[in-house]
Amino acid sequence: MSRFISHCREAQQVLPCDVFSEGINIIGGAPKVGKSTFLLNMALSVATGDLLLGRRSLIRGKVLYFALQDSIGRIESRIERILPPGTKRPDGLKVITEWTSISELDVLLAAHKGVRLVAVDSLTHVKITTKNEGLTPHDLDYYVVDGLRRLAHKYSVPVVVTHTLVKGHAKNSIESFTGSYGITGAADGLQIIEHKKNANRFVLHLFGRDVPSWRLDLNFDKCNLRWSLDGWNAETTADNVCRVLLEDAVSMRVEAIAAILNQPTATISRHLKQLVGRDEVIRFPDGKYASRLAQKLSEVLS
Repeated sequence: MSRFISHCREAQQVLPCDVFSEGINIIGGAPKVGKSTFLLNMALSVATGDLLLGRRSLIRGKVLYFALQDSIGRIESRIERILPPGTKRPDGLKVITEWTSISELDVLLAAHKGVRLVAVDSLTHVKITTKNEGLTPHDLDYYVVDGLRRLAHKYSVPVVVTHTLVKGHAKNSIESFTGSYGITGAADGLQIIEHKKNANRFVLHLFGRDVPSWRLDLNFDKCNLRWSLDGWNAETTADNVCRVLLEDAVSMRVEAIAAILNQPTATISRHLKQLVGRDEVIRFPDGKYASRLAQKLSEVLS
């Protein structure tokens, strides 16, 4: 069963609300993992009304795509590869290669009525052009992300931004985003692209105010630069234990987890012991368990 199909307010949200939160979403990933092409795939899906990740048709509309890391020539080349042969470049996609300020984006959104998506690649380029007199690193991070979030809600348009993860830090967690907690604290939704190199596959980890924490398997076609959804993960038992604790976001006894997963209690206990040892799960004095990531996410987004 895939939860990629949901019953959300399609008229009010362009992107699927079981993957992206309303407001500002930040897509994180290691350098060169494919964040830019993922964002461009999303922008083209909205501009053409085509399928997102090969599975979900979107409401067609104008897109402001800020390609702050690439030239127009490179972006046009990527667009040509991503679009099916013979497909005309969508008129609704406006590519911008320079960033001035958040207030200038406000002017652009006021001038371009009907914008359905603002895509920014990347957050770092927005930060370095922002005046930071007297601001601490945390305050600057929060100021930038919160400014984008306010515009997203002001114009009822999703803003999706890419950002790099800290190399060698805790994998696939909100702590791995480069910068301070001002970034993750101000964001409405967080998505992390992980490359499972040993299996040559990708996983999209989802966190957010209105989105349950879960994961999606992704495929990436290097020839056509197209991302597609592979469906619900064929997870290991340990992965499933983590998923149950993330989704419920409450402490649970081993018997309850075993019942949900239809697994022997002894099996779940063994995996919980390993997860506690890896600091992915917390064991409380009363014998209940909780997701370390869910606890941290609750603190940051509260």
